Parts: sequence; structure tokens; C-alpha cells
Amino acid sequence: MISMDLARIDNPLAPPNKWNIRISPLSESDRAFPGSACVVYGDFVYDFSFDNEPGVQAPRTLSRLPVRAMRTFDPNLSREFETFDQIGRWISGF
Repeated sequence: MISMDLARIDNPLAPPNKWNIRISPLSESDRAFPGSACVVYGDFVYDFSFDNEPGVQAPRTLSRLPVRAMRTFDPNLSREFETFDQIGRWISGF
């Protein structure tokens, strides 16, 4: 299984041993690893990922997460993901 979590440090200027860290799962997919490259554009964080598909040359996925979801930091951000499908539309989930 491939998975990825996002950690948010609410007090990053404090010494590390005093940090308040919140963790939210981004993906529990065995298909891809989100976060190979990310960019904030408009209201979304766009995420480029490489898929875990043996025998397929350079498989990749484009997904996005609303910036507002990162600000409110839902305990499970994976529900906020949308993935760009092969016919050019955004679908719910990663």
C-alpha cells in the first residue's frame, strides 16, 4: 500500500519540541503516490503524481485539492481530492 499524509504545524516559529502538529491523510491508494510535484493556482493546489502501474511507461495522474480545505485542515483531506480523468473532467476522489 502506498499512502501519504499531510502534516500541518500550527506554531512553526516555536522550537520543534513545542510544535503543535496535526496530521491528515491525503491518500491511502495503492495506485499512486500524491505529491511528486505541487503548485498553487487560483483556488486549488494541483498535484502531479506518478502511478504505481508496472509495465506502463511514465504513468501519471493530475489531481487537485481546494486551498480552503488546507486552511480549515479537515481531519481527512483525502475526501476533498478531485482527479482529472482521461476524458478531461474532474471526478471526486484520488
